Amino acid sequence: LPLSDPTLRLMDKIGKPDFHLIINEKTGKPYNSKDDFGRVFRKVRERAGLKDVGLQFRDIRRTALTELGANGATNAEIAAMSGHNPSSPMLKVYVVPTEATALNAHKKRALDDF
Repeated sequence: LPLSDPTLRLMDKIGKPDFHLIINEKTGKPYNSKDDFGRVFRKVRERAGLKDVGLQFRDIRRTALTELGANGATNAEIAAMSGHNPSSPMLKVYVVPTEATALNAHKKRALDDF
């Protein structure tokens, strides 16, 4: 995915890891895996009473693709950025039909009056 210039500069400083790195604020050490973090995240979310409010742990890629979908990008546009096949059922994760996406689709028709 294309990244902003500030993000690219930060990533250049960090270097490209070949692993996921999520730091535990309590210990200051990394979690063993993103799955370990996911389990902790789900427990915290449930204890906070947020299980049913749609709060999810997302990496930068999923966040970007979800934002594209929320802002009216089509499956083909998202697939062009993500590398998915445009007919992939996975794209349903990123493109959620809402009133806002319907309005964006209407604007793309470029009609003066409807």
